[in-house]
Amino acid sequence: MFSQNKKLTLIITLILCCYISTCKKIFDTDFDQPNCDNLQLGIINTDSKIVCSEITKLLSDLHPDKISGDKFGHGENLNILVERINSSCDNVTAELLCYACIETLPPQSEVNLSTDSSGVEIDRILDIRTSQDEVLSCVRLH
Repeated sequence: MFSQNKKLTLIITLILCCYISTCKKIFDTDFDQPNCDNLQLGIINTDSKIVCSEITKLLSDLHPDKISGDKFGHGENLNILVERINSSCDNVTAELLCYACIETLPPQSEVNLSTDSSGVEIDRILDIRTSQDEVLSCVRLH
């Protein structure tokens, strides 16, 4: 049997491994960096094509990872997307509004994107396709 110290060491090691693997996925640079000026302009002008083009760069490696309690496998991926936007673009702020809350086939999630336009805060909603079989994909901005 394991002693108390060995059990504690094993538990701490497992926790650290899980934490490191999550951090690597968030900050891994296997994705292209967005052009933040284009992203901001797209948000200001409610231009889905521009915004989706930039957001797609951040989604390319976010494959579903089905785990207990997450039947679509993208709960953590949406958090990663929000973190990537917030850490990549100083002029844009992202916030997850809901996960798989739009009951389409496949369901969609919503992310709030905010930016400043000449002292006026602009808020738009980004719809993200949340397919259990594919990477996340941008649908539209409204």
